[in-house]
Amino acid sequence: MMISRNDLHAFSYADIKKANINDVINTLKNYGLRHCLVIDRENHHIRGVISSSDIARKLQLPIEINTATSFSRIFEKIQSAI
Repeated sequence: MMISRNDLHAFSYADIKKANINDVINTLKNYGLRHCLVIDRENHHIRGVISSSDIARKLQLPIEINTATSFSRIFEKIQSAI
């Protein structure tokens, strides 16, 4: 399912370089994101994607991300786009 530009979240690469892993995990949790783009604004391109499941696998820690996504929310988004 595509995400509208207004609903897309991204980390700044400059901020990620200064952040520690707890900062990243807490931000993902606060926004309810399992994945987040990393954008290099200075060079005007996407650096990559941060995945909570990749972090959990590398650190061998459970990371719970509570998302509010439901079928009714998806349906509302589709209906508003039509």
